[in-house]
Amino acid sequence: MGRKANHSEQIVYQLNKIIIPFSYTLDSKDAVEMILNPGDDSKPDWIARDLNTDRLFNYISRLIHGNNEWEETIGHHYVMSEDGRIKYNLPLENQLVYMVRRKKEYYYMRILQVELFLFETQVGFLVYDIEHLANPAGSEKGYPFEKIMKAPDLSVDTVIDANCFSKSLKRKRDLEFKYYKKDELVTLQLASTTSKIIECYGVDSYFEHEMVFGEQLVPSTALVYSALILGKSFLQEEDWQEKLGRLLFFMRRAIKPSYKPAPQEFDLENNPNVLRFFENSYWGISTEGLNNIVYLVDDNTTNEFMTTGYQKNLQNSYYYIYILALHQRFALLNFCSRVGSRSGNNILNMRKRIADFRLRSVFQQVSNVDHQDVLYRRIRKILGIEEMLHELHFELEILADLSVQEEQRKESIFQKFVMIL
Repeated sequence: MGRKANHSEQIVYQLNKIIIPFSYTLDSKDAVEMILNPGDDSKPDWIARDLNTDRLFNYISRLIHGNNEWEETIGHHYVMSEDGRIKYNLPLENQLVYMVRRKKEYYYMRILQVELFLFETQVGFLVYDIEHLANPAGSEKGYPFEKIMKAPDLSVDTVIDANCFSKSLKRKRDLEFKYYKKDELVTLQLASTTSKIIECYGVDSYFEHEMVFGEQLVPSTALVYSALILGKSFLQEEDWQEKLGRLLFFMRRAIKPSYKPAPQEFDLENNPNVLRFFENSYWGISTEGLNNIVYLVDDNTTNEFMTTGYQKNLQNSYYYIYILALHQRFALLNFCSRVGSRSGNNILNMRKRIADFRLRSVFQQVSNVDHQDVLYRRIRKILGIEEMLHELHFELEILADLSVQEEQRKESIFQKFVMIL
């Protein structure tokens, strides 16, 4: 997908996925059928696509699929077609986009892919796969893409800052992306566009700070999955370890550099939010995002692996297990929001759905590859999956007890009424 074209020596590779979780009311099978068979002569908006889940257990690899349907499958993955992009007025892959942060401050990027995950739990994720580009000095209209490739170096701080603003879909107004369609300047409001793309599935929640404009429910924030491979020059920087701790913090949280965290947040060795699997590879984990930073070393064999096989794993296997963990978290949040009813039938139905969820979607291990499995388990721990399962079970037990008490009260009233007769 051309992720390397304009990167400086400092940034050898970048990966940025803006992930928007949502819940929907349409039956999941009907949602999939709607994608596969649009019902008219128009070209499909979505193309089914599998992720390459190398070295994960077979049954784990079958949980999310594009084209195939296995007994274990709980979700489906799609990538928006070119026709879909045109339909929703999104820029094509090679079109330069710029985001306006403040007056005369711009972030340049490309939207490489728009992805959709739909799960049987009626939870989904819409994902924008973004490549940040160097900022062409003095440009307000956006250069042709060929000139962007020759632009000044792209800094790590720029990537972090741009991700922070990209995930903030709606503040006082829609976050605006602009691009040129032929000679016409097009303004894209990402929150509203997201809502239009997935409204056909009956979206009823974005889980956090959602906003209503007219009759349209729109998201206000997103999660960020990101990765950077940095050049060997990074090790030559003064206090590079301290800088690495700061980068990991701001990348995993995707927040502004002006934020002043506690010093322990930058700790690389005794920090539950940081994992190190190789000499030159660190993971940062939070409830707001997942990130990986790799720096190249004086070893050509190691560097070749990091820029080939490992890079592909970042795009596929690691991304896949993060989505699996996110699905568990947001499915549980969705269940919790629906537990409020005290209807006995509803409780029985909810218990059945949660039992199916625990059997099909909740698991402790994903791979015999140690660092993949350890990362997955740490993600689940940081996301609080086991605590949420316990809380949901406790809430259902309380509701079941209340339901029994209510039935006993009704039975007692009925018996007294019979005795009076």
